[in-house]
Amino acid sequence: MPALSVCEDLDSLVVQYMSLVDENLAIHNRISAKFQEGRELISQAKYIMGPKNVSADCYDNRMKAIRGVAMDIPTEITIRDLAAERKRLANEEEENEQKKKDLKEAIGKLNDVEISSRSDEAPSSAGGLRRRGGGMTSSPSEDSPRVPSQDSSIDDTKSLAESDAPTPTSKKKERNPDPLIWFGVFVPGALRNAQSVFQKSLQDIVELTVIRHKMLQLEQDIERLQALKKTA
Repeated sequence: MPALSVCEDLDSLVVQYMSLVDENLAIHNRISAKFQEGRELISQAKYIMGPKNVSADCYDNRMKAIRGVAMDIPTEITIRDLAAERKRLANEEEENEQKKKDLKEAIGKLNDVEISSRSDEAPSSAGGLRRRGGGMTSSPSEDSPRVPSQDSSIDDTKSLAESDAPTPTSKKKERNPDPLIWFGVFVPGALRNAQSVFQKSLQDIVELTVIRHKMLQLEQDIERLQALKKTA
């Protein structure tokens, strides 16, 4: 590679690197300003509610993150709402359970209809035996033992199965993942605004991470071209 071409490529990479440095500094300033604003709002909330009511003693140890990131490649990072995703998955599971329950009920109704249709189609038993030589038919003796019908045995089996079936338990109510509820129901507006400010700073942090990755790549390319320039 000619030395002139190497120098042109090197100059282009340096210009790109300096542009990223400017963006890096601008994002650092934005993050610093938002963090300062958030801390000031928390101080206002402590003044309103009292320092003991806004402290680490109010934290819930069962806390879960409500924000996350999804990274396809190092330069494509998006913020995810984990609380909304968990809620959506819970709703989908509840819908699937309801569909399974409805399907079981439909199958049970079809079985009941089939059993009743079979019992209707069964031939009726003869009322008595006709005497030889003709005459009145004799009715069965009242003292003869009664044979249980097929329908009664089916009904008994169904009742036993229903009694043995486990009763559905009430679904546990999902806890609200919003950390503001740790500090009471009616929290001051300063605390809510502080949460909003810190959440908005997440996008700047993601952009800062992407820019930092691009800067590292440019540094490697610049070092490679500088070494190539020395050997040219």
